[in-house]
Amino acid sequence: MTRDYNHVTAPEGGRVLTFRGSGPTPKEARRRAYAAAERTKFNGSFFRNDIADFAKQ
Repeated sequence: MTRDYNHVTAPEGGRVLTFRGSGPTPKEARRRAYAAAERTKFNGSFFRNDIADFAKQ
């Protein structure tokens, strides 16, 4: 769930982490970012694995 605070959308009741990967190709950068997300686990955590799909095109 999200809530709008003065035109800023913020998560409600949780935390958001951003992972960024870099590499010689978009495919490698995406792989590195998801590898970092996989290594970052804590109780109740999850991540979406479709966010970087647009970079495949």
